[in-house]
Amino acid sequence: MTEKIRPLYVDLYDEAFSDQEIEGILAFYDSAAGLAMIAKQPLIASKMMTAMIPEMQRLAKEAASK
Repeated sequence: MTEKIRPLYVDLYDEAFSDQEIEGILAFYDSAAGLAMIAKQPLIASKMMTAMIPEMQRLAKEAASK
C-alpha cells in the first residue's frame, strides 16, 4: 500500500471498526489461517473472475440489445 493511500484506509477502518474489532482482525491475519488466506486470495480472485466472465459477457450483451 502506498503511503498516499494508507491514511484513507486508516480512516475508513477507524470509522467501520472498533479498536477491539481491529485487534481481532490483526490477530486473524497473524494466525496460520489468516496467513493462508492472504497467500491464497490472489488465486481465488483469479478463479472467481474466470468463472464470472461468461455471466458478465451475457449481461453486457443483454444490456446492449436493449
